[in-house]
Amino acid sequence: MSSYLENALQTRFPLLAIFYADELPKDVKRTSPICSMLLIAQAAKGKTVALSKDSCRCHGAASGFGLDVLRGTISLAVMNVFCAFCP
Repeated sequence: MSSYLENALQTRFPLLAIFYADELPKDVKRTSPICSMLLIAQAAKGKTVALSKDSCRCHGAASGFGLDVLRGTISLAVMNVFCAFCP
């Protein structure tokens, strides 16, 4: 079942919600440093995932998710990865 927003945006992937919390959800295990896009792919398949400043390997992604301040500018490669999930 598609939502009005999904139809309006014509998304290729399901919409994801980002929730900022002080603690991990009960059903999520703490992960070692990993590519945030792997977690986003799992979330797109319906799995609850958690990303923290400690578990995010990419400084660009950490900055994009509001977990860290990026030093310098975002590279074109990082922008392309994030834009891959846009219509």
